[in-house]
Amino acid sequence: MIDIRFIRNNPEIVRQAIIDKNEKADLDKLLELDEAFRKEQYEFEGLRAHQNTVSQEIAKKKRAKEDASSQLEEMTKLAARIKDIQASLAELGAERDEILLSIPNIPEESVPVGKDESANE
Repeated sequence: MIDIRFIRNNPEIVRQAIIDKNEKADLDKLLELDEAFRKEQYEFEGLRAHQNTVSQEIAKKKRAKEDASSQLEEMTKLAARIKDIQASLAELGAERDEILLSIPNIPEESVPVGKDESANE
């Protein structure tokens, strides 16, 4: 399987490999899914960091015997959003990986281009 970063940075090389090997991989869909996955991942990481901050605030308030109900409510909302994003990440990741598996390896420059083995001569 080709590294997604290579595909991201060299889409035309990969597109040509798909054509040269006569494959049907949907590179545009792969790049679209990868972008959506990375955006969701970024949001997920931000929410987890915020969740950790709120958790620390709750601990401080409880130690000081103060009311932490607003933070607890926020924590509930954060947990629900994080759960939704995790489900979305799993779905996007699975779909992205499925297409990624159909992307052929990049052939050496010395390899002749052809539809099948008979073009190797």
